[in-house]
Amino acid sequence: MKKNIGLTFILVISILIGYAHLPNYALANEIIDENEDITGDRYTYINDAQSILSITNGKANIKSNMTARPGVNKSLITSRLQKKVNGNWQTIEAWTVSRQGILCELNKSIVINKGYVYRIFSTVKAYKGSKSESIAVYSKIVKY
Repeated sequence: MKKNIGLTFILVISILIGYAHLPNYALANEIIDENEDITGDRYTYINDAQSILSITNGKANIKSNMTARPGVNKSLITSRLQKKVNGNWQTIEAWTVSRQGILCELNKSIVINKGYVYRIFSTVKAYKGSKSESIAVYSKIVKY
């Protein structure tokens, strides 16, 4: 019994050490939840991105923003307000904003119906010359 525990322990430690040495590459179109921190060296061109949904008195307030790394010449955000209907997410409205440089922000408000759950699904994209990087960012789900 002690031999099995020792072997299991060595196996677990070996796996953990192996994962610790794997490089952390940015994946195109990677999906990021609002609660996940994307800052740091995880991406080549995107430094930070988030989507926030708040609902007050029947009005959905959408805020999406991104900061790209120095050297990026264009930033773009496409945000979609979605509601869940019969188990599927349906886009109610979509907006796109593009800016020269490393900062981009989108702020919108729209009247919504009661009795649904809502979220923001945003795609943020950073361009550096002919190269680009994009990720998807989701807000928290909000019931109204």
